[in-house]
Amino acid sequence: VRRWDRVVVAFGSVGAVALVASASLIILPGRGGLPEDNVSELVRFIDAAGSDSASARVLFVGPASTLPGESREVRGAAYRVTSAPVPFLTEAWLPEPVASDHAFAALLESAIDGEMFRVGEQLATFGVRWIVVTGESPLEQILNSQLDLISLEGLRRPTFVVDESVSAVRAVTSEGQVWQLTSRGYDGEPSPGERLRIAESADPRWGPGVWKQVAWANEVDARLGEARFRPISSRRIQAQLVAVAMAALFGLAWWGRRR
Repeated sequence: VRRWDRVVVAFGSVGAVALVASASLIILPGRGGLPEDNVSELVRFIDAAGSDSASARVLFVGPASTLPGESREVRGAAYRVTSAPVPFLTEAWLPEPVASDHAFAALLESAIDGEMFRVGEQLATFGVRWIVVTGESPLEQILNSQLDLISLEGLRRPTFVVDESVSAVRAVTSEGQVWQLTSRGYDGEPSPGERLRIAESADPRWGPGVWKQVAWANEVDARLGEARFRPISSRRIQAQLVAVAMAALFGLAWWGRRR
């Protein structure tokens, strides 16, 4: 190693040591810095619900320390909504509240105030099918008094499911065809001429076809059998630049090795 190469190697070595040292502080204690998993056992029963378990959500209520990842609070009651059958890793953190979050908080406030006795029907519009009580919560007594929530016996914690007569799903066509959540969005049976309601915060980047806002949710064409969320153009450009930079780095590495 001669001339300026020596400086590059020195800085690279220091950077590698710093990276390994900082990563070790997180990795060695276990779980990569994430909190302990106290949810998997509570939702294991969802796998028995059938192949459409990925079409709904789970509502957890209880002390904030017992809920998966970050949580929100309404009237002193902490709660967290996640995907089923188990939460995704990306759901450990919560973004800033948007339209659907405000609407959901208002729903729980009404339930706490005793203004409804069929809260399951309202939760179903958000795609919530199961409610798990992870500890003491002001919402537990309210859940027991609802007419469209069924208590599931024999589980570790008090658990409720929305009555089967209520369609509690995240995405459904105008003819009642349920679509499944995937890593790319929502997939289902192609339905020409039908519309798909998506229980996510209203955003015109949902597609395909003509997008329409329905209250806080979305409605798109169901003809292709898929619904996708288009990324922000600036993020797409950033991703393309990163790809180009990575390709350039690999090229330089190959050239350097040949030299």
